[in-house]
Amino acid sequence: MKGNNTSPIGWQEVSLGDVASVSLSSVDKHMRPEEREVYLCNYMDVYNRDRIDSCVDLSRGTVSESEYEKFRIRKGDVFLTKDSETPDDIGRSSFATQDMEDVVCGYHLAILRSDNKNLIGPFLKRIFDLPRIQGRLGGMANGATRFGLTKPTIENLQISIPSLGAQKRIVGILETWDQALFLLTKKIKLKTKNVEAISEKLLNGKIRLDGFASKWVTVRLGDVATINENSLSSSTDSAYSFRYIDLASVDRGYCELPNGHITFANAPSRARRIVERGDILMSTVRPNLLGHCIVEIDAKDIIVSTGFAVIRGKERHLNNRFMFLHLFSKRFNYILKNMLTGSSYPAINSSAVGDLIFDLPPYDEQVAIASILSTANDEIRILKRKLRILSDQRKYLLGNLMTGLIPVPEHLTEATYV
Repeated sequence: MKGNNTSPIGWQEVSLGDVASVSLSSVDKHMRPEEREVYLCNYMDVYNRDRIDSCVDLSRGTVSESEYEKFRIRKGDVFLTKDSETPDDIGRSSFATQDMEDVVCGYHLAILRSDNKNLIGPFLKRIFDLPRIQGRLGGMANGATRFGLTKPTIENLQISIPSLGAQKRIVGILETWDQALFLLTKKIKLKTKNVEAISEKLLNGKIRLDGFASKWVTVRLGDVATINENSLSSSTDSAYSFRYIDLASVDRGYCELPNGHITFANAPSRARRIVERGDILMSTVRPNLLGHCIVEIDAKDIIVSTGFAVIRGKERHLNNRFMFLHLFSKRFNYILKNMLTGSSYPAINSSAVGDLIFDLPPYDEQVAIASILSTANDEIRILKRKLRILSDQRKYLLGNLMTGLIPVPEHLTEATYV
């Protein structure tokens, strides 16, 4: 091993093969009675997860005894996607947090086992998390229709490493962020699942709020709301400028507002719908993708695509917030699905939106339901914003800790990785 002047002080640049063994798995998916039955850590298990442990649901397979000894998963092993149809998917990695007696590494993966004298597995895993390393591996992959890394290519990869103590301290810091991200992601999933379950029941009258007992009534949307009430005409001043929202700008209740303005003369032909604050934008093209949102801001300079139906509830008949939430319910989407036309791009004609039939509670109950569910959804939105912040912080730490740009003081406790 040799260091060079490009490495930070106290770090050395080495070839990966000098500090870790590299094996390319030959284990494919099959069941043979004469072989040993095992669980397989496959390509997608590595592609979709940062770590492999006993909580991962793995497929079954069989291997020979020699394959078992060579590719059995041990704590600290790092797995690398070495083959793919596109170079961008080369170099995705995961690592084993525990010994796994009956689990072997599957086909199209490389298994890297650090020597633990110069390099530890969790640090190696974070090296592969660096975008520049992933990009380098993708660039080194050979192929035309399918790309792959050879064993020598992986072994010759140049990496910079600090002392073992520094590696453990860096891993400890990053593990703190990883655990925070894991727990917050788990909390968001659980809360989202619970909110979706209660939403479905509240929005369809399966459970009622205290104080409300009046019957729900079956209504036609066009009788309780206006649909596409205002649009720009073809004679609109060509210099009229506005911010334009197209279908691609909206996803599951979120709208990405454009910063710049365009003029009517340069706008797409679909830029016609005039909206007001509080209006609902319901996607009429592939509505199963749930590209709906509610206009939360002053909309004086906003025009939206004719791919949206602009729904505006009539006073004391339909609460916009309730209707917006209703667009995401399974029951409403089942009703909507039966009105779609087309196969490649299933859509509902804007003129047919008003014919949607659904059950509606009294107005005051609509407001109460919308308030409860909006508060719950806002809480999830806050948690997701926190998740993005933590993720950005983790990326910053990864890029700076793993390259020595941020020194790690020796007094920090060396983490024991799990």
